[in-house]
Amino acid sequence: MQKVLFGLTIESSNEAIMNTTFDKAHEARYFSLATLPAEGELPGSRFLDFMRCKDDGLIYFGVGTGKPCNEDLEKHPVVTLNGSFVGEDTGYAEHRMLIAFRITGRIKRCDNPRAEEEYWLRNPGSRKMWEKSMESFAIYCLFRGEGELYQVYKNDRIYRLRFGFGGEAPRPFHYQIAEKECIGCGACKEACTAGIIELIDGKARIPYQHCYECGVCLKACPNGAVKKASRPA
Repeated sequence: MQKVLFGLTIESSNEAIMNTTFDKAHEARYFSLATLPAEGELPGSRFLDFMRCKDDGLIYFGVGTGKPCNEDLEKHPVVTLNGSFVGEDTGYAEHRMLIAFRITGRIKRCDNPRAEEEYWLRNPGSRKMWEKSMESFAIYCLFRGEGELYQVYKNDRIYRLRFGFGGEAPRPFHYQIAEKECIGCGACKEACTAGIIELIDGKARIPYQHCYECGVCLKACPNGAVKKASRPA
């Protein structure tokens, strides 16, 4: 499947996966942004306009400083951006051309004048809305984090690719097989819900681009060779 995920494959570089995702986000513009709550216990989600800056290649977005969303951002400067793009109709995909994505990372107030200029040129309507009180609008930069592209296919396989940016590594897949502890019994292969685990040279291997991250292999392994990876701090 060489044409899936905008032509990207597991052989593609981190930079190529990141650039494709960021460029597509810039092109599509409007997505859901999830935040941690400044007050209460419930997370927030807002539909905002996103831009990739030509100057530094990072993702930017803006919000009124008096809004609850901005209170969340100031208290907890971490976000998750979720959405989907339209790709080529390769005939492989269960949902045809729909390609999902996620970008999670840390944000900061915009300190790049060129990015601010680009933002207002791209959003003249917003500038007009806030022109009486420009200090009441904040532009943020998503400067460090990780993300992934994801699609479901007709053969019940998934295909996902991960990337990091701003010095962050791609998120590790949640279940890893410790080669030294694997006895090659095949229990994980037999139990695998995705039917993808392979035995190569007497050791189990997970093709992570197709992994559901369901954890069944962890439960099935009789020797404790499957480990749960730590999530990024």
